[in-house]
Amino acid sequence: MRSSLRPLLSAWGEPRPLPGLAASAAQSIPWTLLLGLCLVYMAFGLFGHGPWRGDDLLGVALARQTLTAWFDGQGSSLLPNLAGSVVARDGPLAAWIMAALVAPFEAISRGLWGHGISARWFDDLCRLAAGLCLMVGLISLWKATDRLARRREAQPTDPLGIGPSAQSLGRTLGDCSVLIALACLGSITKWHEAGPAATSFMVTALLLWALALAPEHPIRSGRLIGLLLAALTLTDGPEAVLGWALGLILATRLAQPWRLATNRLAREALLSFGLILVLFLAAAQWRAPGLLADWWSAQMAWETPEPLQALKTWAWTWWPMWPIVAVLWVQATRHRLWQLPHIQLISALVGVISLVALLGPGLADSRLFLPVAPLAILAAFGLLSMPRSLTSLLDWFAVVVFTSLGTLIWLYWSAMSFGFPENLASRLTVFAPGLKNPMPGPLEVFFGVTISGAWIILVLWRIRRNRPRLWRPVVLSAGGLVLAWILMMSLWMPALDINRGYNHLLPRLERAVSAEQNTCIRTAPDDRTSRALILASQKLKLGELGRDQDCALLLAQVGAVTPQPPTGGKLIWTGQRAVDRKDRERYLLYRLTDRK
Repeated sequence: MRSSLRPLLSAWGEPRPLPGLAASAAQSIPWTLLLGLCLVYMAFGLFGHGPWRGDDLLGVALARQTLTAWFDGQGSSLLPNLAGSVVARDGPLAAWIMAALVAPFEAISRGLWGHGISARWFDDLCRLAAGLCLMVGLISLWKATDRLARRREAQPTDPLGIGPSAQSLGRTLGDCSVLIALACLGSITKWHEAGPAATSFMVTALLLWALALAPEHPIRSGRLIGLLLAALTLTDGPEAVLGWALGLILATRLAQPWRLATNRLAREALLSFGLILVLFLAAAQWRAPGLLADWWSAQMAWETPEPLQALKTWAWTWWPMWPIVAVLWVQATRHRLWQLPHIQLISALVGVISLVALLGPGLADSRLFLPVAPLAILAAFGLLSMPRSLTSLLDWFAVVVFTSLGTLIWLYWSAMSFGFPENLASRLTVFAPGLKNPMPGPLEVFFGVTISGAWIILVLWRIRRNRPRLWRPVVLSAGGLVLAWILMMSLWMPALDINRGYNHLLPRLERAVSAEQNTCIRTAPDDRTSRALILASQKLKLGELGRDQDCALLLAQVGAVTPQPPTGGKLIWTGQRAVDRKDRERYLLYRLTDRK
């Protein structure tokens, strides 16, 4: 039986690499090239468009509410809310960071011109804050991987002394973890929105860095871990903290160097976490007790778990990390590598937080769960023993998929700018109705040609160069995703702004409201999109929930069936997003003539 299983297991790859192979493969990427790739990845998609539907619109609205509370004293900024309506799934930290970046510009604009910065600059600065959080997260991820890879237990077996140095291996695996994070399919749009995804990635990457430092600096690491767990509470809510806390407890109990410092780690982490959380809850109870009660009661709700749907979503959102991690776990079982501390540590952490996400406590959607930081570290170590068959699969997948996608983006751009090919141009009326063949700008063409040429060079380099590099299996995936993103953000921006944005809807709503004497607008308490849309506009005023009796206008978001008008209400305007062909996101504005 054992002899029959051995060929099957050998198909998953070789055991830990020979020292000579590891020595030749452990060559890091030039830091200027890696930094440039990260900056390019971060910068494109942040600017040049209005808020898009989903987390982008909601994040901009939450940042506007926070800034209004700071400057005008209207409402509260301690908890995520839209003029008194609590957003239960999020925490306030992402809005605080965005508002803190915008605040100096807001103060200067009010001091010089008597009004705040324009809505266009406001949402661009909000997304810039998310981009900065992303860069801090990538740096922290690199440092965490480097620290774990330099440990004695993580070094390849080297009886001849010809293997790579700990410093060389750490830098190479750090580069690999960053490339794997950049190649993650599920994070590309989330990290470029004014939502909590980039902040969450930053906090979790910092947590892993603090965990990597723990055996040598248990007191300092414990305090930092407690602080970061509190920050995670204020980013993703108690459910995320529950998963990470249980995962950290299990991981530090399993891995030997961390086991020795468990007591000191737990004590310091608990003290700092409790102190920050008590201060926050005391301030919220003092300043906004009603919001705190609503937010906390919502966190205690239990969502019906959808494990099968979550696993289907994870299959593409976690690509290409999960195949590499799966092979690593098979290799660890085959070659008895589970006793290695770095594999025990991160594997236990990933397993626990994934299990908590699947069970579904709290309001978080398990399909949005994206543990990029720990998976990227595991996948980086998995590259050490990844089989050639999986390497070829990842390479061919990247070449075929991203080359085809890049070609399709160029063809659609040609149809958008010149009307050729005609069949694609006709489809644009569905994808972006109202788009008038814009003249191609020289800057967008330059960016598109440059990144396309860089992709061709990268593919040719990968085909011609056969020297082993640990990061070769993922460099095409990272480069291809960056190619597709830059092409879309430079060539498709006018069409995407129509398809995903509110530029077609919001000006019409502002004109309809400006014709009224009382421009205060109320909405239903649970109509989050309408409230976010009003807050994202600089010209509209949203009545605070519970104090909006004097608001003369009511904005309602409805489906395909028009509801009965409210008592004493007269319909004065209706509108919808340009691509909302089935009236799924239609807005009705009523004038309330009989108010109490």
